[in-house]
Amino acid sequence: MDELEILHITKNLEKLIQLTSCNSVFLAILKQNFILDQEDIQKLKLVHLTEYEQARQLYSILEGRQNAYQILMLALKETKQSGAFVILEELFQLHPSEKTKMSKVHYSSYWTG
Repeated sequence: MDELEILHITKNLEKLIQLTSCNSVFLAILKQNFILDQEDIQKLKLVHLTEYEQARQLYSILEGRQNAYQILMLALKETKQSGAFVILEELFQLHPSEKTKMSKVHYSSYWTG
């Protein structure tokens, strides 16, 4: 992620954590697009973690990953997590030049492979 993306997530982190569900389909999309690996998913699926802790851990992991913001948005959209998606989309309203990054990222849909 770039600095603007990290700042936007940090500013909205509590809301994003509350609105993000680390369900199996969502994590599979992130893995299929090389944003998460199997070790990351195992960390997120630890039995003792609450949903809140899973989401917090997810955002911590994603901070250092290239193209993570764009793929995160796509995964949220595909799994109908519109609340978190809208928050991330606000960055493009504040900084329209960031939107060009979205069109440059190619991703694999969970449903179409």
